[in-house]
Amino acid sequence: MIAAVLLGCSNQGAKGTQGRGPAGPPPVVIVSPAAQRSIPIYGEFVGQTEAVNTVEIRSQVTGFLRRVAFVEGALVHTGDLLFVIDPRPYQAALDQAKANLAPHEAALNIARQNVARYRPLVEKHAISQQQLDTAIAQAEQEAANVEARGRRWRRRS
Repeated sequence: MIAAVLLGCSNQGAKGTQGRGPAGPPPVVIVSPAAQRSIPIYGEFVGQTEAVNTVEIRSQVTGFLRRVAFVEGALVHTGDLLFVIDPRPYQAALDQAKANLAPHEAALNIARQNVARYRPLVEKHAISQQQLDTAIAQAEQEAANVEARGRRWRRRS
């Protein structure tokens, strides 16, 4: 056992270069003095960004788009013009609704004139109260028709 310890402490077993050839010259090392300076930290990465909040924009009416008035991805605010929709079909529908309203307005005017005409005649007992009541009911009905049709086209405009 003493022989094993003595053999382990000798340089014979610790050469480390056996079978590898000569060790050669030491490696060349470049040394520079330490200097304090700012080094910008940046990185270039390939990636894809996605907005935290996205909004889907839908029109309240259907139609053909004449112009898109915003750039996709741009910031828009409430009230900004986004699209221009072709107004011709809507203008035609509005004109048609106004034309459909005209006969009812004329009928309302006639009914009101009849009521105004019948009131003094009822007082003179020239016509019956029923005729005046019928004229008043007809005037109210025409007024309701005009109001309903007018509300419909005002909503469209």
